[in-house]
This record gives sequence, structure tokens and C-alpha cells, in this order.
Amino acid sequence: MNEERTIILQMLKDGDITIEEAERLLDAIKVSTSDALAVSEGVTVGTKPKRLIVRVFEHGISKVNVRVPFSLVKIGLKMGTKFAANGEGNDEVNRALHDIDFDELLSEIESGEITLPYKIVDVEDGDKVVEVILE
Repeated sequence: MNEERTIILQMLKDGDITIEEAERLLDAIKVSTSDALAVSEGVTVGTKPKRLIVRVFEHGISKVNVRVPFSLVKIGLKMGTKFAANGEGNDEVNRALHDIDFDELLSEIESGEITLPYKIVDVEDGDKVVEVILE
């Protein structure tokens, strides 16, 4: 976090950002650091996921930090499969969804046999990081 803080303060000093923007960025790295601690500390086996977290970082700064209740994710998956079955929406997406058994996927996730938090996606591309986590 110190490196991120230093970068933000340097950007402020150089006049690249305003004081308000610096405050917002400093607050954002405090939130992302507390989230990272929660994810690294909270290893739980036999628990059903409560939320899906999507985080995107660029240059070490949090750009996206979204938490979606897992019950809403389940509804979205079920709706998506119905749309795909009816041929609605994008053909490429429908083909990709057609090969996935979402009932089996949800059953595996809800069985409690995975260790939470569980990183579904953890991609790093240069200065960009994308994480999708079940918690």
C-alpha cells in the first residue's frame, strides 16, 4: 500500500490530479487493502458462497470493486440459460453458454466442498489485474 500511496502523492505533487482526486484514490486503496486482507485471512471450507466479487486494478489503483450477492448471481445464471435456450441474444454467447451445465456448476459451488474465498479468475496483464472471487 505504501507504493500506491507514494504514487498518488507524487501525482498530486506533479499536478496530475486534484486534492479531491487524491483523497478519493487514497480512500480506494484503503478499501482494496482491507478487502485483500479479508480474502487472504478468511479461508473457510464447507461454507456456501455469499457473494461474488469482481475487482480490477490498474497501476496498482482500484478501478472496479463490485460485490454481488451470490443469490443474484444464481438468478442471472438461470435467466441466461433460458435466454440461450430460446436463441435470444448474441449467437456467440449462446454457443458458449450451451456447453455449460449451470445446474451442475451451481451444485458444485453450493456443495460446500470448495475453500472460500475461491478465486475464479486471477489475471495479470502488465499493470492491469482482474480478480473474480467467490466469498
